Amino acid sequence: MNKINKNYIRNDVDLFLNLIRQDDDFIKILKQNFNESDDISIGLSGMTGYYDKDSDLGKRIIKTSKIISDKFYIKQETAEKLILRSPIMFNIKKYTPYPFIKDNQLFIRIGADTTQKDIIDNWNLIKEEQKKIKINTSKTSTNQELAYCIHKQIINGKSVSEAHTDYINGKLEGYNKKPTIFDYNDFRKYYKNIVKGL
Repeated sequence: MNKINKNYIRNDVDLFLNLIRQDDDFIKILKQNFNESDDISIGLSGMTGYYDKDSDLGKRIIKTSKIISDKFYIKQETAEKLILRSPIMFNIKKYTPYPFIKDNQLFIRIGADTTQKDIIDNWNLIKEEQKKIKINTSKTSTNQELAYCIHKQIINGKSVSEAHTDYINGKLEGYNKKPTIFDYNDFRKYYKNIVKGL
């Protein structure tokens, strides 16, 4: 049996990884390697922290985590956690409700298709973040969506410098907010701080 680290990160890195989970390419890879009947087994493995790496499902988890690792430039161990922690993969919606803390307040990001059921289904995660509001008085959430857009550019063959130029000129694909990080070195450090260790 292979032990999975159950120390779930609840910070900007976790929010960044959630964007990978919602990426069309990630969902496509899951659907190519798993079927609906795997959902319950994968969910149980994610909850218990164990799976049998010699089973058919275990071998597919390992194989798929390698594909995701190569596609998104993250460690295979991180990709494995993404597979085991994904919501029911055949029912993933864009912009699943996701809570984050900013300025000691809890925000829940939702999309146009988010339903009340989506929020209820994610309520445990929301409550976990809510407990941290008083603890997290000095930290503020950074813009993980910007980091993810930079990451997508790098995956597509652009350099951080080219991504910074696009960002400054309002042409960074997938990102439509006004630029706030004008210095290239600060921009590079910002991106590296989000993705380090993935």
